[in-house]
Amino acid sequence: MPEILQIGEDEGLLHTRSAVLNSAGLNTVDCVVADFNDCRPEEPFQVAVLCHSIARGKRRGLGEAIRARWPSIRVLQMDKLFVFASDNGEHADMTIAAGEPSRVISAVRQLLSEKASAG
Repeated sequence: MPEILQIGEDEGLLHTRSAVLNSAGLNTVDCVVADFNDCRPEEPFQVAVLCHSIARGKRRGLGEAIRARWPSIRVLQMDKLFVFASDNGEHADMTIAAGEPSRVISAVRQLLSEKASAG
């Protein structure tokens, strides 16, 4: 069963990140933003990853739509540059700079652990 929903504008980047996450034993489903409404609403995703390929202005609305569909999901937002935790907003639980695969894996595992601890 997939645990992680990745959403972005760049299919190649989503595929590459999926390969990284899958190699770490994490199950992913990729979804381009344009197809979000058709993106497996029946799946009980644990974490959503908002790719840095999504314009910042679109991320907030998309984060809100994700939370409406999966109320208990944890949201990881990726950005092109380092941002401070206060930049998360209500639509993201964590924001990290894109680029380093080990940081993405670590962040996803942290959010999965927090979700499991919360029940």
